[in-house]
Amino acid sequence: LKTAFSLLRIKKVFVMKKEKDQSLQETVVRLRRYLKERESFVPREVEDALWQDIKSQSAFLKRQTYRRRWLRYAGAAVLVLCLSGGILWLSRMPKAGDGLMEAVVRMPGSGSLDTLGKIQLNTSFGDHIRLEAGARQIIHQDEAVFVDQRQVSAAGRQSDGQAKLVYNEVMVPRGKHVLLTLSDGSVLNVNAGTRVVYPQTFGKDKREIFVEGEIFIDVKRQAGKPFVVRTSRFEVNVLGTAFNVRAYPDDRMAEVVLQRGRVEICDEERYVVSMQPDELVALSDGQYAGKHPVDAADYVSWTQGILTFRNERLGEVVRRLSRFYGRDVTCTPESEGVIISGKLDINEP
Repeated sequence: LKTAFSLLRIKKVFVMKKEKDQSLQETVVRLRRYLKERESFVPREVEDALWQDIKSQSAFLKRQTYRRRWLRYAGAAVLVLCLSGGILWLSRMPKAGDGLMEAVVRMPGSGSLDTLGKIQLNTSFGDHIRLEAGARQIIHQDEAVFVDQRQVSAAGRQSDGQAKLVYNEVMVPRGKHVLLTLSDGSVLNVNAGTRVVYPQTFGKDKREIFVEGEIFIDVKRQAGKPFVVRTSRFEVNVLGTAFNVRAYPDDRMAEVVLQRGRVEICDEERYVVSMQPDELVALSDGQYAGKHPVDAADYVSWTQGILTFRNERLGEVVRRLSRFYGRDVTCTPESEGVIISGKLDINEP
């Protein structure tokens, strides 16, 4: 009789193991099917829930089976996460026909910003124009390009009814900034450590630019022709307005501050939030993280040579100073979390 009960217990454990094994396989299949159907970024909450499901089942198997079986399931979980990472990478590749993002990939890009030393204008024709020290403004007018009233690129290269847009790129290294006037009259203050990719002249239906870094832009209103500022993680849709975008590639947090007008933010998950003047929208890893009222003047004062800090961590302050001055500014790890407020006139020598 004892032997019979022992056999029943062994059979029950075996059935439980088999059921958990099937449940884990079903979880993996569900996740792979979800990724295949979406073919885009997996929401954090979904990924976390599925990962917790896998971990809990793996814990049960660890208590009930040999170490090698547990390692096999752990390897399966890692494979699933690698699969999600691969699909995320593929989802960020430019889609066919997306001329702006194709130009972003094709242009020299921010990888060479730190080695430039001077502001550089790159064109789709292969021109690399380095601005002289002290240059303050780049103007696009009648398909020609001027730097401080001096013409540096001839008109007529785009065109003759050519449907495909021609793109330029402005790269501003650390310690520099420049005014950029686009062909529609919109004006950008381009901050240090920033690149902007834009059409030399805009198309008929919409206006789009790409920003990596920080800009303050005053958009020229054109009815029926919306303006879109795209970054690698989110986009801002406007008609006529003035706002600040800070989206550096090495910063986890990004932000948009609206000075006037009205804009909509579309994050990486396609979640849309509207903004009113004197509001700040924060994004974390490309996802909407909150909105709150601010004094927009504090966030655009850098365009006048004034850095304003309100209850900011010292670690973030020194990172901003490094970009403005083009020099490495550091603080001790112990002081990175110190909260400071104040204003700094960066125009003073």
